[in-house]
Amino acid sequence: MRIRSTETLAPVLGPEPPANDEGTARGEVRAPVDEPSRISVLVEAAFDHDAPLARLARSLRTSAAVADGDMPIRSVALLGVDAPVKAAALAANLAVVYAQAGSPTLLVDAAAGKVTQADLFATAPSEGLTGALIASAPAMQFVRPTAVRHLSVLPAGRSLADTAASLDAAPFHRRIVPLLETFDIMIVSGSLHHHEVPAFCAAIDAAVLVVQRHVTQLQIIRQATERLRQLDTHLLGVIVAD
Repeated sequence: MRIRSTETLAPVLGPEPPANDEGTARGEVRAPVDEPSRISVLVEAAFDHDAPLARLARSLRTSAAVADGDMPIRSVALLGVDAPVKAAALAANLAVVYAQAGSPTLLVDAAAGKVTQADLFATAPSEGLTGALIASAPAMQFVRPTAVRHLSVLPAGRSLADTAASLDAAPFHRRIVPLLETFDIMIVSGSLHHHEVPAFCAAIDAAVLVVQRHVTQLQIIRQATERLRQLDTHLLGVIVAD
């Protein structure tokens, strides 16, 4: 497990680590942005390939690509621990860099935080994850396109804040994971509810913890790490935010 400190979300996060900028090295073609005004400035990767958040996101993408395991990682959860805004922004940027590589990407908002993915990408209204979990209609019906080509969002939904604590792995696996038949990669924006790893992580291949420096206790990180191990969810790393 690597501990990283970064100046992403400047000035929200703190000093940036060396990043593996393999995207630039291999001449990656970035997916264009159709309507830049629809995307929040927090989604740095959509505007500046060399922005701190873009570089960190590409480094995480590389970590997922080279992670040990029998199967490739196709779903990654960004879990905020006392850092919900920073985790949401990093999830958005990670989704963008996957889309920029030409991979059809789904960004799922399971955090129900103050900053939502619908806010960051100005998506059309949707019952989102809540609707997809409880409705009989196909989950794809609740997915919305974004101004970044190859990137779609499944918003949180209006009532997710009331149900996030009980978001279980079984309905997530049954209703949401099959969307990977349409998309190459799924990025899930989440958070620890009362410092508990959300149950849906049992249906996710890998996770990243985004913690707040001088706020998040080491014991909480250890407990979350152990819980992810029990769920057989690969921990890609811990991002320490200032």
